[in-house]
Amino acid sequence: MMTSDGHIEFLRRNAVEIAACAYAGHKADGRGLVVVDVDRHDEATGTVPFQFTPERLLAKTIRPYYGTRAAEMVSQYHPEKEVVVAFIQTGENGGVDSYRVKSFPSPKAAFEIE
Repeated sequence: MMTSDGHIEFLRRNAVEIAACAYAGHKADGRGLVVVDVDRHDEATGTVPFQFTPERLLAKTIRPYYGTRAAEMVSQYHPEKEVVVAFIQTGENGGVDSYRVKSFPSPKAAFEIE
């Protein structure tokens, strides 16, 4: 799951849900990103949990956060058009891979669909 191809496929399959999650989170808490918890990937169902994390809490989730690519993306994205997603995995193969994605449908439209 920690491959770029796996990330892109996950983003494609879950585009509407991720965009809706990002928009709802932004409406409630301001800037932030959608965290995909790769450690909790369920091989049997192919699901991976994700949730919006507001910027003020990201330093507890992504270490280090400030000065990273993810922090830069969060400060620059356009919440009406884009989402920022971070795939996080701990352990030996751990790391953070972040993406700034132009959403279709838009985050607001996805929120209204959901």
